Amino acid sequence: MKKVKFFLKTAHAIFKSVSFDVAIGIIATHALVLFFGYYPEEITTYLFGILMALLPDIDTLYMFRRDKFYADHRSWPHYPLLMFLIVVSAVSLWSYFYFGYISYFHLLLASSCLFWHYLHDSWDNAENEEGIQWGAPFFSYNRYVISIRPLEEKNKSWFVLTRAFMRRVTDKTIRRVKENRETAIEFWEKHYMKETLEAYQGVIILVIAILFVWIV
Repeated sequence: MKKVKFFLKTAHAIFKSVSFDVAIGIIATHALVLFFGYYPEEITTYLFGILMALLPDIDTLYMFRRDKFYADHRSWPHYPLLMFLIVVSAVSLWSYFYFGYISYFHLLLASSCLFWHYLHDSWDNAENEEGIQWGAPFFSYNRYVISIRPLEEKNKSWFVLTRAFMRRVTDKTIRRVKENRETAIEFWEKHYMKETLEAYQGVIILVIAILFVWIV
């Protein structure tokens, strides 16, 4: 009985953790459907958008298979340049053989969903303060976060937007993240197994996304 209860609690936490990305997939798909007037196979089109929005998080599977730490939840699927190259190539081939032509609608949809996923993961908060390695593996493995928090260090960069909006994660922060490594279960217990408004933010946005599709 305890195992069943724990399984249901974990499944509920996972649902809350993926809700935001599912919402992004739905909103991005609906916005492009309205813009392009693209309606064939609507259900599968929305599922495609959701899949693309969730795709970078396939690295969480390693945490189940080998009990990986949450700190490793920034492996190659979270290298935007690499993933854009892989996904654009894969979607181009798939659409060509499935539709008989390269679908720019699906390419734009896949790229939009991936971009918003990475943008969300770059936001500087308690859950993902380690940021994203936007240049990996081609240019740089530096991690960057998007933040509106004031800098502690003065004169870190001459470019105001860089200092105030996008900044490189310091080695000190990365060391702290690695030292405080969490398993997948510990991560969900910390952020999503608690019945707080913050834990339900993604679910709220998902409900708004569904209403957006229903009404607009």
